[in-house]
Amino acid sequence: MRPTLKPRLGVRFKMIGISLIGLLIPALAFVLFVPSYYNKNMTHDINFATQATISSALINLNTYIEDLERLVVVPYLNDSIMDAFNTFRKIDSGKTVSLLEQLQATRTMNTTLPNYTQNLRKDITGTLVCFIPKTVFAVYTNNSGLVSDYPFTEQTWYKQALAAEGKTVFISSHKQDYLTDPAADKVFSIVKLVKDLDTRQPIAVVKADADTRVLSVILDKIKLNVSSIMSVIDEQGNVIYSNKPLSDTMLKELRNKSNSSKIDDHGEVYSVTTQHIEKTDWNMVAMVSETEYINRINVMQATVTGVYVLVSIFSVLLVALLSQRMMKPLRKMVNVMAKVETGNFNVRVPVRGRDEIAILGSSFNLMLSEVNNLLNREYRAVLSKQSAEYKALQSQIEPHFLYNTLNTMIGINRLGDSKVLEQAILSLTGMMRYMTEQADWTTLNEEFQMLNQYCYLQKLRFQNRLEYTIQLDPEAEPMKIPKLLIQPLVENAIVHGIEPLGETGQLTVLGSIETVHFQRCVVIVIEDSGTGLEQTEGSKWMGVGLTNVKNRLQYAYKKADLNIQSRVNVGTRITITIPLEDDNDEDRHS
Repeated sequence: MRPTLKPRLGVRFKMIGISLIGLLIPALAFVLFVPSYYNKNMTHDINFATQATISSALINLNTYIEDLERLVVVPYLNDSIMDAFNTFRKIDSGKTVSLLEQLQATRTMNTTLPNYTQNLRKDITGTLVCFIPKTVFAVYTNNSGLVSDYPFTEQTWYKQALAAEGKTVFISSHKQDYLTDPAADKVFSIVKLVKDLDTRQPIAVVKADADTRVLSVILDKIKLNVSSIMSVIDEQGNVIYSNKPLSDTMLKELRNKSNSSKIDDHGEVYSVTTQHIEKTDWNMVAMVSETEYINRINVMQATVTGVYVLVSIFSVLLVALLSQRMMKPLRKMVNVMAKVETGNFNVRVPVRGRDEIAILGSSFNLMLSEVNNLLNREYRAVLSKQSAEYKALQSQIEPHFLYNTLNTMIGINRLGDSKVLEQAILSLTGMMRYMTEQADWTTLNEEFQMLNQYCYLQKLRFQNRLEYTIQLDPEAEPMKIPKLLIQPLVENAIVHGIEPLGETGQLTVLGSIETVHFQRCVVIVIEDSGTGLEQTEGSKWMGVGLTNVKNRLQYAYKKADLNIQSRVNVGTRITITIPLEDDNDEDRHS
């Protein structure tokens, strides 16, 4: 009788109660609100850090600019230098100057001026003094000379200094092509027109150069939390220095926009912050990769989602831990099912309690009892039927083979060669003994020995119309196979392939251990150079011996494969592949 237990408290209600302990609602809120909060604060922090960093960099840059300015006003700070300037102005103007004045002016330019223009900053490369209209003095840290006949008065910076009427002019990045040995690859400069303090007449243009590497020293120290490009841009939008290359799109946008803008450079969005450099018409520009910190936010969102998943997993584990006692009967039922899968129908599930699991266990036990009774009636009948079918398949092969062998013996007898006939009789006797043994299984070694005897008899019949090669890998010799599994295939190859050929045919039988699809297998190949098969012919050929072989192979091995490749007037190749893991049945080894 079926049990009539009624559950007091269902498993469903128990699981719902335990799941509520997981407290997943706070985790869900965390996932929803933290990313937006992080986005807002990160954007604010990056903008603040950028402004502060640029301000700090401007302080250092202004210090360099002030040092350059001091160099161009040196003549106003020393009377002897100013007197020397006036002396050279007179010389260039064609006025008469005594030799003593010339020597004193030259000594001042070569000694006093270098002393005043000395600077502890290595990045300030030196000073150039261009007297109006032609004499030029150069005071550089590497003591470089001037390029002869250099057209100083034609240079843009020279003309800008004259036009500025004594005001300081800032010159963008350029090469020192006026020096025989440039002190730097590129420099930026300050130029100033020096005038006579009394007459206000122009005396000379003074130019102080600074290596653009000083900008590298200042800007490369700037470290933000995201990728950034720090640049100094002149009044015409040209790059004086940039720690990273600027694309044409960036330069175009920088020339068209002012502070607090954004630049889209082929999908990479930058937030732009610009600050004016005092005393110049230059700007310091910081471009921060907005795309990168958006990606960071996305990573943050993914991380938070991962945390949510972990919290969910923790909740599930907590439910599993607390429900362990409740789920114990189910685990026992699973263990019983596993034993039933192996064929043991005598096991039963312990039943305790009055809930749904108890009812399920009782019903399962009842089902096992009914199935066990049914199997006792039917299972052995089914096994007996399968065994009979297997025996019938094997018995179909033996008469067929014997008939063809006797035809071969008749041919040998007609030859009248007693020694050959004796050997043929011995071969046939060995084959008959092999075929009439009661065992259904044999080894590959024994099967191949019988094939050698069979092919020897067929060779006697066909003479030079048949050549054969039989080889077996020693590693494959102990492999168990159904008896007479290969012989019908060899017989078909000779009778249906080589015999109709009308010329010498080659038969090859090989057995070896190979790796097929990452699995160790026994591979048996039966190949002939006979007439080959059309599809219609193949169906008739399979109706005789090959169908039996395929059925026996199917009964013997679950994963075995038989493959046929045939071409008309080329031949036929049959490949049998048996995974070694299939060779584990106790019956075939007993």
